[in-house]
Amino acid sequence: MSIFNVPPPDYTSVAHEPITAPEGSVIIPQQPAVEDQQSSPPPPPSSTVHTTDTGPLVLSWNPAQLYAEPPAPITRTTSRTPTQSSEGSASRLNLARPPSPTPSENPPGYIEARIPTGPVVYTFSPFGHNCMILVPPPESQDTRPQYYISVDVDCFNPLVHITTVRRGANEYGDRVAEFEMGISKSPATLSIRGKHYKLSEAMQKRGSPMSRSWAWQFVRHKLYWDGSKPVECKCYASAEKTTLYATFIPARRPEVRTQPIIQAQLKITPAGYPLFDDILVSALIVARCHATPQDNDLFNFQW
Repeated sequence: MSIFNVPPPDYTSVAHEPITAPEGSVIIPQQPAVEDQQSSPPPPPSSTVHTTDTGPLVLSWNPAQLYAEPPAPITRTTSRTPTQSSEGSASRLNLARPPSPTPSENPPGYIEARIPTGPVVYTFSPFGHNCMILVPPPESQDTRPQYYISVDVDCFNPLVHITTVRRGANEYGDRVAEFEMGISKSPATLSIRGKHYKLSEAMQKRGSPMSRSWAWQFVRHKLYWDGSKPVECKCYASAEKTTLYATFIPARRPEVRTQPIIQAQLKITPAGYPLFDDILVSALIVARCHATPQDNDLFNFQW
């Protein structure tokens, strides 16, 4: 009879009764485990059975004695006094913080630093679908686009166009102004500096009906546009043309048809920079009026 014919005891409990080995079998006793926290845990005992002709032996099942007690857990404690600071730790580690440099004088104001000393010619450069950006010349100190201009249509009246002016180079910039003009029964409107107006309240025709002069009527932002010359339109501080603020030059085609169209330009003088927003918005309205046929019955803005 072999020992493998005897079922093993339950592994989840310790046997209290000795197990009697069959006749003709012998088992080599397991060496006791040596407790040593610095060495790895001993391997599980092997129960190799050798069959001989010796007398009967008694086997015992006590797995509790086969494994050494687990080592005590290692804990790490960090002591820090309540008054200890990061600066004290840096001083103990010889990590001295260098002193902050102190400027000898205050930097100039941003508005003052960005105002050029002479006139600057900005170009209306096409940028995507129904969009354009106002860019300075390459030799300018600040070559970033100044304004982003987009044109959309009213979904309920496609004959009305909505022009939006934003600061920067894309549609995510701050909105400067928005105006709508076209063929509609409703009057043309203008939104600027968070307020809404009828376009006729902000832009008024000056002189005879056939004249090409307009007045941008705001309390603190008054502009006078003179469009008597077809090649350019000048913006002044007063009707007497005392101070020149800007000059708008429409897009023009060169004499040689194979050459590209020269894009529209806006020339700003140093005196006109504080009114840059109003100059640009009014210039776009003037350009629309300049390019629109003289039939006031069709459009919602009388010029």
